[in-house]
Amino acid sequence: MRVVGFLSHNVKDVHNVVLALLNEFRHRNISCGVLRENGNAGHGRDEGSELRLAQVETELSSDKLTISLHGKYSLEDALAFFTTDVVLAVGFEGNKTFPRILTGYTEKITPRVLRDGLVICAYGKGKYWGIKNSKNIQQVADIILKQAFKLPNLDCGRCGCSTCYDFARTILAGDAAPADCASFNSVVRIRFDSGELPVTPFVSAIIEKTIRGMLSSLKGYHSGPVEIAIPGCSPARQ
Repeated sequence: MRVVGFLSHNVKDVHNVVLALLNEFRHRNISCGVLRENGNAGHGRDEGSELRLAQVETELSSDKLTISLHGKYSLEDALAFFTTDVVLAVGFEGNKTFPRILTGYTEKITPRVLRDGLVICAYGKGKYWGIKNSKNIQQVADIILKQAFKLPNLDCGRCGCSTCYDFARTILAGDAAPADCASFNSVVRIRFDSGELPVTPFVSAIIEKTIRGMLSSLKGYHSGPVEIAIPGCSPARQ
């Protein structure tokens, strides 16, 4: 799954680029969903623009999937609902585990924004040093398909970096690839008589941490592979 976010001072700038990308991916027959952090679509609010965006998202999202996420849920929780090839994440500026597109910033404050190392391109009229600048939405879509990703926000350290944010910066600097994240290799396998149930890396990591957390309190537990078999339920007797 490719996830990309946006950095802007103007909510209209974010909405305009999201709508343009939804249209572009629709024309390419690439499934695209929109995930919005409730009340944090950008700096400032424009209710008319937000309403229009919501209407067009519903029409253009290939899987008819648009989610508005409230604060008590994490970004990772919401992504479990998505089956689209691309997710456009609006808001979530505190979650630094995926790249961003810059739009609507002034050159005066751009250096501060760029220091986080997560901006993959700038879209619009501005010219910013050190990143790709484009006025062409097709080119921005190409960049997303090539560079967008989402790390699991587990900070497990198995990649050699102390946090997923550090590893995201390493990826965008060209010194690693998203596939190098150990959490992308699902360690949990769920089998039924009818076959194996596919598990996404995010869900796999949650299941693994939950089970190991419960087992760690048991005498004799040690790290390593864990196998748990649960027999099927017998039919209830009448």
